[in-house]
Amino acid sequence: MKKNLLKFSALLIFAVIFALSACKKGDADSQSAEDAARGSYFMSDAFAISNDAQGGKTLKGFSEECYEIVPFEGGFDIIFTACTGDDGIYRDGTLRVTAADSAWINENSGGISITYIDFTHNDHGISGTVTAVIGYGDITGNGIEYWYFILGADDLKVTYPNGNTAILNYAEINYVFKLLKGVEIFGNSRGINRIGIAYSTVSENIKYGTFADPCPWPTEGTITITIEGEKDIIVDFDQDGTGSCDNIFLVTQKRHDDVTLTFN
Repeated sequence: MKKNLLKFSALLIFAVIFALSACKKGDADSQSAEDAARGSYFMSDAFAISNDAQGGKTLKGFSEECYEIVPFEGGFDIIFTACTGDDGIYRDGTLRVTAADSAWINENSGGISITYIDFTHNDHGISGTVTAVIGYGDITGNGIEYWYFILGADDLKVTYPNGNTAILNYAEINYVFKLLKGVEIFGNSRGINRIGIAYSTVSENIKYGTFADPCPWPTEGTITITIEGEKDIIVDFDQDGTGSCDNIFLVTQKRHDDVTLTFN
C-alpha cells in the first residue's frame, strides 16, 4: 500500500490551505479551506495506520507499550493509550476497523470502515467514520482500468481545543495509479467549518510527476473551494503552465490579488 504517498498528499493539501489561511487571516473562505484540508488529513492518517495494523502487524513508528491491536470477528481495534509516535503526534483512543481480510487485497474492491471512538489527535477530538475501497477498474471514465483506492468520510467531526467544531459531512478522495504516468488524485468534499459556514471543494488532476520521474511536489492540478455568496478560491499547482517540478503554487480569487506561495 502506498502509505507514504497517501499521508504526504494529505499533508500537502493541508499545508497548502494552511498557507492560504495565513495569507488571508480571518477570511471565511480560508477558514473553510483549512478545516476541509484538516479533515482530509485525519482521514488519510487513520487509513494509513489501519493499513499498517491489518493482519495483526505491529505499528511502525510507535512504542509497543502505548498501543494494542485487538482482533474481533470482521475486524480489529487499534487502541492507543497516551501514545506519542515518532511523528511527534499524540494519539489516544480507539480506531475500530471493520473489514474482511480480503478487503485489503489489490483488485478486490473490498470495503473498509474505520470509526473513531473517544479519539484524540494531538489536541483535537475526532468522531465519525472513514471509509476506504481498494480496487482495480475504470474510475476515470476513459475506458482504461487502473489500480486505485478511494477514501471517504461520513460526518467526520473535529472538535478544536477551544470547543469549536467542524464537520466534514462528505468526502471522496480518489488515488489512481497509472502505469508509467504516476499517480493522479481527484475528488470532492462538503462540510461546515468551525464558524458555522458551509463549503464545498473539488480537487482535479493533481499529479506528482511520473513513476520514472517522480516529484515531491504536485506538478499539475487544482483545488477549487466554493462558498455561497463568495468568489471561488483556486489553488493551482502548475502556476506557470509548464508542469515543472517546483515547490511553487498559485492562489487566485476574483476581486483579490493573486498570491504565489511556496512549500517549505
